[in-house]
Parts: sequence; structure tokens; C-alpha cells
Amino acid sequence: MRRWEILLFCVAMFLPVSAFSAVVSIPDTQVDAGVMIEIPVMVDNAAGIAGFQFTITYDLSVLRATGAVGGNLTTGWMITTNINTAGQIIVGGLDTSLTGLSGGSGSLAGLVFNVVGNPGDSTLLNFTFTKLTDTMGVVIPSSATSGTFSILCIDNDYVPIPTTCGVGVCQATGELICQNGLLIDTCQPGQPTGNDDNCNGIDENCNGIADDGYIPTPTTCGMGVCLLTGELICQNGSTVDTCTPGTPQTEVCDGIDNDCDGLIDEGCMPDLIISALSVPSTATAGQSITISDTTKNQGTTSAGASTTKYYLSTNATYEASDILLGSRSIPSLTSGATSLGRARVTIPSGTTAGTYYIISRADANNAVSEINEKNNNRARAITISP
Repeated sequence: MRRWEILLFCVAMFLPVSAFSAVVSIPDTQVDAGVMIEIPVMVDNAAGIAGFQFTITYDLSVLRATGAVGGNLTTGWMITTNINTAGQIIVGGLDTSLTGLSGGSGSLAGLVFNVVGNPGDSTLLNFTFTKLTDTMGVVIPSSATSGTFSILCIDNDYVPIPTTCGVGVCQATGELICQNGLLIDTCQPGQPTGNDDNCNGIDENCNGIADDGYIPTPTTCGMGVCLLTGELICQNGSTVDTCTPGTPQTEVCDGIDNDCDGLIDEGCMPDLIISALSVPSTATAGQSITISDTTKNQGTTSAGASTTKYYLSTNATYEASDILLGSRSIPSLTSGATSLGRARVTIPSGTTAGTYYIISRADANNAVSEINEKNNNRARAITISP
């Protein structure tokens, strides 16, 4: 024997038995309905095993545990069973000779059940706890593989049952049939038809949620101070605008559409008047005189630049035939603002003696749109002598 082979043999001889890993498993099993069955708990690499404990769960509507027996590897061992908890069996085993298993593969125990389910029923025999020990009580590393138990159906006697599968546009129908003693569902789900990014109430990507790919878009509604934002969302297969306009307010002259009708400051306009006028009480034909006036904007919004003109009239009412004496420029006036000014004018030569009127006319050129166009004039009497 070569040196390295001798060394490997010596190492293996002195390794503790707990260094070897075992695999515990329950084989998949199919039987007829209404029978009693023993299902083995198998082990691979059984070297050194002197004790075990397993907890296994199952479906009570398919199987009912009655106990457990020793396996082909554990003849003569003490086997204990606990089936007090519904749907669970706990099995323990102990080598009373304290020699342990020498190795190999086989069954550690047999689980005894009454088959109480119907043809086609199945249940998972699931390990929830696994423990293997050696003669010293040291835990042996192990892994466990659960098994599936199925009740065979009878091909000729079994009546197919309608089935459905898939969701959304992938939903399809089929049948649960018996084939070679096993139940087979023939239903095959369809294929997705899209990303589900439209709003139609249909689950097009087959994930169980309709329209989940729909992306809301921003919206606006209302006008003026009622202008607000929202989103166009998808709800029950229809788009819904979450935007709700604000509440209209009383319109005020602030450059804002307060009453939300699309018009800004409607009813808010300037109104130019002559609030004060001063002229000499007498004058002669050809004489220059000074006229003083106050032009005021009594409206609710600003007035643009305008012109105030002065006329000589035979009465206190302005007429197109009145004689223009002069004018002065009026700057833009905010609401309530005034412009106080003077103008030097001349009484026309040849004016016959008598009583006349000096009329001061605001916005004489009609440059400003006003709320009242008939209150622009103010008159003062003057006596003209030769």
C-alpha cells in the first residue's frame, strides 16, 4: 500500500462518527383509497447512528397516523411514537445495544397510516424536526427530504372535474382527469397580451391586478383663483380625473379672476371726472386767463394717460360747437388718484359781451374706456365784457 493510502486510512479510522453526514428522506408514495399503509423513513450513509427523532406533519383529510414500527436497519431497537397532535407524528428510535449502525442505506422506521382521503387527494409528508445521534449522544450532521403521498384514482370510474387556471387574459379552462392512477389537470394558462398600461379593467399581464401598469397623468381644472391640479387615474377600468376646482370668490379689482368666470376684474374700470374747477369770474375779449382744475380717477382700477380740455360755451352743457380754449396732459392715475393743474388760455377776440361758461372736460379724446362716459364735464360761469 502506498504511503498516502496508508495515511488516508488512518485518518478515516480516527474520525468521530459524527463527522459523517446522513440524508434522511421519505419516498413519494401512491396507493389506492381506503387501505392501511406503511411508509418508510429512509437513510443514506447510516454509519454510527444509534438514535433518532423525527417530527413529520401531514394533511388529516388524507391520512390518519396510527403509529410507527422499526425499519430494516433498526430491528431490535426501541421505537416510540407520539400521535397526540392532529396532523403530526413524532417518532423516536434508540439502539439499546449501544453499538450503532455500521453503515449502508435502508429504513430507520415505518410510518403507519390509514388512508382516509378520496382518489386523487395528496399530502406532503413534511419533516419539521430531524435529529440523529451516535452512541455517545453526539448529534450526527444530517439533511432531510420530505415526500408526497397521493391516493390513486381509477381511470375508468373517475368523472373529470372542470378546472380553471391563470388570471386575467391568461385565464383558461380544462379538466381534472385520471391518467395512470394519478390526477392530471389539463388546464394550460394563456399568454399575457400586454403591459397592462391602459385603463380597460382587464388584467393583460396576468398578475391578478387589472390596469396596474397605468401611469396617472397630471390634470388641471378651474380658472382664476379656482385653478387647481389633479391626476387622471384609472379606477375600475375607467379614467377618473381627481381634480376638483376651487371655490369662486367675490370679484375685486386686483388683476385676478376672483369669481372664476375667465374674466379679470369685470366691472372694474376707471372713471375720470373733474372734481374741482376754478376760473376768473370776469374777463374781456382777447384776454388771457388761468384755469385751474383737478382731474380725478374715481373708478376702481387705474386709468391710462389722458387729456383734459377747456371749452368756451354759451351754456353749462358741452356741445361739439363749443370753442376749444386749451388743454393739459393727465398722467396715468391709479384708483382714487388726482391730477391738479393749470392752463393759460385766451378768450377769443370778437367775443360779444355776455355770460358764458368755461367747461373742463376730462378724457376729452376718449382715450380711456370708463365705467361712466357721461360724467367727464364740469362748468363754471364767466362774464365777458368788450
